[in-house]
Amino acid sequence: MEKNEACLICGGKIEYYSEKIEKKCQICGEAFMTNACCEKGHYVCDRCHSRKALERAAAICREEASVNPVEILTKLMRESQVHMHGPEHHVLTGMALLTACVNCGGYPRENFGEGLLEISSRGGMIPGGSCGFLGICGAAAGAGAFMSLITETTPMSTESWKVCAQVSARVLDNIAGPGGPRCCKRSSYIAVLTAAEMAEEELNIKMKTPETVSCEFYKENKECIRGRCPFFPERSEGNI
Repeated sequence: MEKNEACLICGGKIEYYSEKIEKKCQICGEAFMTNACCEKGHYVCDRCHSRKALERAAAICREEASVNPVEILTKLMRESQVHMHGPEHHVLTGMALLTACVNCGGYPRENFGEGLLEISSRGGMIPGGSCGFLGICGAAAGAGAFMSLITETTPMSTESWKVCAQVSARVLDNIAGPGGPRCCKRSSYIAVLTAAEMAEEELNIKMKTPETVSCEFYKENKECIRGRCPFFPERSEGNI
C-alpha cells in the first residue's frame, strides 16, 4: 500500500477540523469545503482519492468467481491504490457484496456491470469522514446501497424500503459496538458480514462467509484499537 494513512501529496499527517474550510484539490484543482487537510495544507478531494482504487476494484470484481464477500473485500483492500482509510471503502463494501451475490445466483449476471457502476455512484455520494462528522459510517451506507440495488428499492417502495433501512441500521449498530476511533477496514468487514447475514435472512441469498476474520492490515493503522476490535488477530473469535 502507498501512503496509507497520510497525505497523498507529501505523506504528511491528515488533520481534522470541527468547522469546514475551503481548499483546492491538489490533483483536479477544484475548490471544496472540507473538514480535513494535511498538516502542510494539502487537500485531495474524495473523487480523486478514490478514483484509481475504484477503477481497479471494478476490474477485479468482473473477473472474480468467489461467493465469499469477505474474501473479495480483502482482495480489494490489498490493492496498492486502496489506502488504510478513505472514502473508497464506502464503495468497496457494496462491490464485494454485489460480486458475491452475482456469483451465488442472487443477482442477474447480465446486470452486473451496470450494478457495479451504480454501487460506485451511490457509495461515492457519502463523504469521507462521515462516520465522525455525520454519525453515519459510509460502510453502512454502502451495505444499504447494495441491498437497495438488488431489491430494486426506491423511496416509494414498501417492504424492501424497510429491509434496506434495517440493513443499514444493523450494520451501523455493529460498527458502533467496538467504539472509536474510526477504522475503515474494521467497519468494512462488519458491514459485509452483517449485510450477507441479512441477505440470507430476508432474501434467502446464501453467500459464503468465514466463521472468523483475522485482520491483516492492523499494523498499518496507527489508531488500531487492537483488543477491542473483533478482527484483531489475537482475539478474532466469533467476530461480530
